Amino acid sequence: MWRRKMNEARINFDNAQDDESKAYWSKVLETYQEAYFEAQQNVNKSVEESIQDTIDKYKNAVSKIFSEVEKSMTNGIGFEAVKDEWDSLNEYTDRYLDKVDALYELDAIDNAFNDAMDKAAGNSKAQQALTNLYNT
Repeated sequence: MWRRKMNEARINFDNAQDDESKAYWSKVLETYQEAYFEAQQNVNKSVEESIQDTIDKYKNAVSKIFSEVEKSMTNGIGFEAVKDEWDSLNEYTDRYLDKVDALYELDAIDNAFNDAMDKAAGNSKAQQALTNLYNT
């Protein structure tokens, strides 16, 4: 609309014969140009706001999807709680394995002592020394 009016005003300005008509059409043309540029700025602003609104809706939708996926995958407790449980379980497992390793070493020492006692069979001094060592 404003572009059409600007073109008409420009044609009338170009066809004006006297200074008074030229001044009038120049003012009209200037007014239409200002209105046209203001309308264009308003359209650009509306487009930018629409784009930003679309981006915000997209981000919210993606966030909601990830939140639902997280709830579904973790039975509602969240990834952070699952990570904490996992870390706690790993720590417990490490302590358990340390105890198992220690018991294994103690069993190996006990077996070595029993082997030494078997080899010392018939030698009461050796058996007494091993017994004293075992009891200390």
